[in-house]
Amino acid sequence: MREITPEDAARLHGISTSHHQMPNGELRFRLRKSDGTAYIRTEATSEGAWQSSHYHNRVRETYIVQKGWIAYAELIDGKRRLSSFQAGELFTTQPSVIHNVYMPGNAVIHTVKHGEASNEDRIEDYATSQFNLVTQCLTEDQIHREADTTAHGISIAESSETYRHFDNLIWQLPAWCTAIFMVTVVGTNSLSDTNVLVKASGLPSSSVVTGFLFLMFFLILALTHALYKFRRHQAAFKYYPPTPVWSSASTHLQLIVTVEAFSLLFMLLLLNGIPFLYALLGCSVVVAGITWYRELMLRR
Repeated sequence: MREITPEDAARLHGISTSHHQMPNGELRFRLRKSDGTAYIRTEATSEGAWQSSHYHNRVRETYIVQKGWIAYAELIDGKRRLSSFQAGELFTTQPSVIHNVYMPGNAVIHTVKHGEASNEDRIEDYATSQFNLVTQCLTEDQIHREADTTAHGISIAESSETYRHFDNLIWQLPAWCTAIFMVTVVGTNSLSDTNVLVKASGLPSSSVVTGFLFLMFFLILALTHALYKFRRHQAAFKYYPPTPVWSSASTHLQLIVTVEAFSLLFMLLLLNGIPFLYALLGCSVVVAGITWYRELMLRR
């Protein structure tokens, strides 16, 4: 038997080792071939963690559970499918399928990368980052429940508690914005020289009104951004084509609260001597720009 040194393995046979501690703390010990195939031993830390979502164009990965158990999430027909595997079990991924793996504390797995590939063939993009949002929020209790649920063919995306939470917020927040808008309009009309705020501050009523409108404008504007973030988080749980802009109820709600915010800015500009047409045109352009950008980002 002749020993092959690591240097000869790399130089003559295209085989190298590569060992890392990943951002989630787990240890990976790799044996790689220059054709893109590899063997990886992965050891989890004392606490469970998700890996990073990715997919392969041609390579397949066969996972073998050595110790403990793992959860495997994949994107199939636009919906998340979740499975769990115990020690001694194995499974193989399919090309072009986005997937992610959860390893609980102290779990150990072996991964064999095999197939026709001339390079690493590991792809991470916007779609995989969205799938990270879907998977990395899941606790071990949710994993066990949802893995069983998926086995019965029920869509996790539609039944997710997190999905419903964001859905409720999306419908509630516009009502809050409208209430703030109405209170602001009524409050602005009530400010006068006899108002206690005017007397206490010693400022003219126009300055008090300006400050009040400015504050409420930024408050509603911040809430419109919160609504946009709620929609983005919800979209991470919906893997089917998004509703067109012209027929999307959430798009209409987003536009309404944005218009409410800039209506206050419009009144503020008029109060400070900006011509009507300039103020109207400026606010309209900004509303259109913000709305276009948000809807574009939601549909990428």
